Amino acid sequence: MNTMKKLYLKLLLIILPIIAYFILFLAFDVNDFSGLRNSVFNNIEKTKLIAYDGTKIVDSPYSIIKYINNLDPNIKYSFIFGDSRVNGADVTKMSRLDGKKYINLAFGGCSLKESIDEFWIAISKSKPERVIFEVDYYSINEERQTDRIKQIINMSLIQYFFDYTNNKMVIDEALLNLGRLKGEKVQTENLEPSRFDTYLAQIRAICANYKLDKECLQSLMDIADYCNGNKIDLMFYVPPVHKSIYTGVISYYGIDKKMDEVKKKLSEKAPVLDMQYLSKISNMDELWGDGHHVLGALMRQIEENMTLKSKTCMRIMGRER
Repeated sequence: MNTMKKLYLKLLLIILPIIAYFILFLAFDVNDFSGLRNSVFNNIEKTKLIAYDGTKIVDSPYSIIKYINNLDPNIKYSFIFGDSRVNGADVTKMSRLDGKKYINLAFGGCSLKESIDEFWIAISKSKPERVIFEVDYYSINEERQTDRIKQIINMSLIQYFFDYTNNKMVIDEALLNLGRLKGEKVQTENLEPSRFDTYLAQIRAICANYKLDKECLQSLMDIADYCNGNKIDLMFYVPPVHKSIYTGVISYYGIDKKMDEVKKKLSEKAPVLDMQYLSKISNMDELWGDGHHVLGALMRQIEENMTLKSKTCMRIMGRER
């Protein structure tokens, strides 16, 4: 009997730290994978992104799929697809601007291929009123096409949960969230002038052997055909870049000419909201975190442009809605 008690005690000592880990993770997970803070603590303001109604949180391929699977087929949403350059768009504000029910399905590091996969999964759950699809020189680079969405969608619920809770990026973000609670100072972004040179070197390395992904381009054309055939308002959005990226990468490698053809081809199917050219915002360093990522003031302008309430530093190619 004593032997069994010792065995149970050892098992308990092994299991308790695991249980404690998952409880802490679920409490401080920035994506609120479990819905714990939203449903129990009503604490949605401490998560990354909320939908038009202030109830849904999305910012990783895991929570994206979880959310897409729970879309209400009776609601006419408007979807935004893209990467970290658009995942910070305030959809609550956008919904106030034009009355549409925006859901931001963009997430940091999302490849164009993953956005395309997201689109087909999302429209199988709910037919949207509008789709805003981010595409540019960087996302359509053949070197950048990761394929996590299909891997995740085929996971069982148990695999899905354990894969998510053991993902390094997600764990790091949860620890950062816990650090804020403890009052620790969180390192802010480096806004030194050198940030542009450092980032430029990174992007040049990625684009040195630049090649357009023709398969992705064809997939975008297929999406446009589907939207046109099903009366879905589709717009392609081309995000702005800092002058260092435009001159040091896009022009430097002759990518601008390739992208002119891409934008022209897409504009034959749907409007292209193009902000990726040299304009006054390209030169305003204070608006940029680095060569690709905008800071708050410029993101507010982008939100107005995407809802067509403004056209500042944006040209529209193709038929305007």
